Amino acid sequence: MLGTYTTDATISCDAYDCNGVQNGNAYINDCGDCVEGYVPCAENTPPDVNITNPPASATFADGDNITIQVNATDSDGAVVKVEFYSGTTKLGESVSSPYSFSWTNVQAGTYVLTAVVTDDDGLSTTSEGVSVSVLNIDCNGVAGGTAYIDNCGDCVGGNTGLQACPQIKAQAEDVSCSFDGVIDNNNAGFEGSGFINGDNAAQTMVTFTIDAQESGSVVFGIQYANGGTADRPCQILVNGVEEIASFSMPVTAWTDYQNVETNISLQTGMNEITLVALSANGFASLDFYYLYGNVSFGECDVTQIITLSQGWNLFSTHIYSADSSVENLFSGLDVKEIKTEDNFWVASLPAQLNGISHIEAGKGYLVYMNSAGTLSLTGTVINNPVVEELQQGWNIVGVPVQTEIAFSSLFDETNCQRIKNFDGFWQPDGGTYTIQNLQPDTAYFMLQ
Repeated sequence: MLGTYTTDATISCDAYDCNGVQNGNAYINDCGDCVEGYVPCAENTPPDVNITNPPASATFADGDNITIQVNATDSDGAVVKVEFYSGTTKLGESVSSPYSFSWTNVQAGTYVLTAVVTDDDGLSTTSEGVSVSVLNIDCNGVAGGTAYIDNCGDCVGGNTGLQACPQIKAQAEDVSCSFDGVIDNNNAGFEGSGFINGDNAAQTMVTFTIDAQESGSVVFGIQYANGGTADRPCQILVNGVEEIASFSMPVTAWTDYQNVETNISLQTGMNEITLVALSANGFASLDFYYLYGNVSFGECDVTQIITLSQGWNLFSTHIYSADSSVENLFSGLDVKEIKTEDNFWVASLPAQLNGISHIEAGKGYLVYMNSAGTLSLTGTVINNPVVEELQQGWNIVGVPVQTEIAFSSLFDETNCQRIKNFDGFWQPDGGTYTIQNLQPDTAYFMLQ
């Protein structure tokens, strides 16, 4: 140890201090610094950091990139790194100035951003949090907008100026054309006059019709109640073809009516819908059906009887029949020939030479009967325009309605020159003529 020691002889010991001075007085203090005399430890100053971008309360759109920039300094040393956080989740870090990080494809939500700076002495400082909001983009392209896709697949609400398509509802007991069961009203909570209480057996059925103005997919739903102990699903057939293999109607209570819905595909015109119970307990209680779109619930099957005399007849139907082939409709009748303005069917010709194979509901036809007969069609009533687009010159016009309509309510000198059949004619000049109205079951010659 540094000093002079005396025994029987005097010995001098030399040493160097922390500054390299022989017999010097410098020493290492508690802070690890080489000092002379009393020098207190100098405290390490923590680094400073603050977020300069984005500003507080900034808003972004869903999927945007957010660039986070900070100002980081250390007064008594150097910045080693800056780490970037969203809440407690580390997003990334930067080890050189300018300190920034790009947060990509940020999803909708509210986030608190912070930055943590660390200096060369290992001290760290966390910045104040900066709150930002990332807003959903609505279907009209507006960040934070309120437009949405309705049940018809259209973007409505918000700043679109459009309203959602309405729900089209029909009571099951009113529009179901056939069903295995009874109409009951003993479980409160239903709408209308009651509900369909189906037989407690699998493969029981309910049928009704939907009239679609165009082909495509629509939302179809049922309000039901199921007070049993298990789901009571059903199969959904559209025009006899399976559309939904199993449509669930879970347990509720017999007085707790709930809605379930799915999408079904329809063809243009009348569609027959068949529900087939899959459970041994049959259906749930069926209160009402509902739809969205350019559709309506159709009427149940009716029968149209058309009397045809021997010779030439003008006729049309207002019934959509499942089998409208000439072969089926005129089975058992002594018919010679059927014509339209531009096509024909002749009994003596092979099928491949005949241009008419089916009778189209609402369309007018000219038929020659070798002997009088009665044409009978069973199906659903169509919902077609009274008069479709006509060609220049003579047309054969059918009557797609069940009640007669005055010619004068549909035609004037701008769209008609003359209407005639085998009983007379009519002209749009205000005169008195032998025929005045479109009559169901028949057809007319019309000069456009």
